[in-house]
Amino acid sequence: MPSDQPPREGRVMAVLRSQGLGVACGLATALLLGIGSIVMAALPEEASPQMDDVRSFLTDPSWRHAWFYLLVAVLAVHALNTTLCTWDHLARTWRAGQRNARTWAPSVFHLAFLVALAAHGVGGLLGREAGMVRLGPDFSPLPDGREARVLGVETDHHPDGSTRQVRAAVEVRAPDGSTAEQEVSYNGPLSSGLGTDLLILVRDARMPTGARVEVGGESCEARAGGSCLAGGREVLVTRVQPSGPWGDVPVAWMRISRPDGEAEGASFFLWSGASHSLPDGTDVRLLDMTSSPALLLRARHAPGNPLALVAALLIALGTVMMGRRWA
Repeated sequence: MPSDQPPREGRVMAVLRSQGLGVACGLATALLLGIGSIVMAALPEEASPQMDDVRSFLTDPSWRHAWFYLLVAVLAVHALNTTLCTWDHLARTWRAGQRNARTWAPSVFHLAFLVALAAHGVGGLLGREAGMVRLGPDFSPLPDGREARVLGVETDHHPDGSTRQVRAAVEVRAPDGSTAEQEVSYNGPLSSGLGTDLLILVRDARMPTGARVEVGGESCEARAGGSCLAGGREVLVTRVQPSGPWGDVPVAWMRISRPDGEAEGASFFLWSGASHSLPDGTDVRLLDMTSSPALLLRARHAPGNPLALVAALLIALGTVMMGRRWA
């Protein structure tokens, strides 16, 4: 007498596409993420992922990362469950002859979830840090081939004086010479390639750009690469450096020439308040450095961001397909 029980394969498929399995995976995901937050806070030296980069968990396996390995397995099962549920829903809807947009909306939400999971996977495995970028008043190269410079910086402060927000106006120049002005702030990075390449604001600062020099009792001011006249001599500021082997002290390199263009001695560098004697005994003193607003940015390659954008658009599409009124 044939058994009334469904085949084992049928029972397995029924469980894999069941709503209960999806709920269980969601609860397990929340639990494992909570455990991971506690573990990473208590043992920061075990794994220190940068943003969505999870390769540190894979390059240095440890039993302390068990929560992460379980999380990957749970998310894989959740993705399979969502795929099977979506396919089952689409098949039943099509066979029933239902064609209105509201009926198809849940499948769009399911697809958005799968794309979001893919975005996390791609970003976690292929994302990488691309170094630090310092921007000042002059155009500097960016990792994506463009150039940028800082036009101005505005800083908002909390009542206690600490920084609340930084908004910087940045001019970006494309390889074809076209320019555009963009704003950079905390949580407002400079991006390109649909968010694939990010320049994340670390902090604002002041960048030394020139020097005010006194020669024989007369002073003048010049930017790096420029010159000025003081004490009957030309002062050429060849470059400025914010720091070096001498420490975190900005210095200005300069060369002094007579009116006929003949250099008086070799080039030298000074820091604020320091002096140098020319061959004829005339003192050259660096009164202070001039500076301009600057930004320190962290470059990040995040290939999962375009997929995350697609997921967001799918969620918006699914919401519209629901056809509900919010007014």
